[in-house]
Amino acid sequence: MDSYDTSNNPEGRNQHKDCPRKNDQLIKQILTQYHHNGITDRKKISHLLKVEHGITMRSAQSTHLLPVSTKRQLVLDQLAQDPLHRCGPHLVREAIMADTGHLLM
Repeated sequence: MDSYDTSNNPEGRNQHKDCPRKNDQLIKQILTQYHHNGITDRKKISHLLKVEHGITMRSAQSTHLLPVSTKRQLVLDQLAQDPLHRCGPHLVREAIMADTGHLLM
């Protein structure tokens, strides 16, 4: 393990052997596409991942459990990157997903 790594689990492995690894790019791409298509229900996403891709996950990483203040800050941070305010809600949600991996709900 790298001496600068402070994580106890740098490879993202855990007790859920069938789940993809942390920061899996394929999963990120699939979740982004689902989000783009307006699919945000965690149970539906888990079902689609299993049926369409053979991937077992308990749920998509969402902001459901985050405090409202944290969700608000995610939006404000994204809006700060758009000083002309040309991005609508849909693009802001997509940008938050792309930048943070959080599915804003």
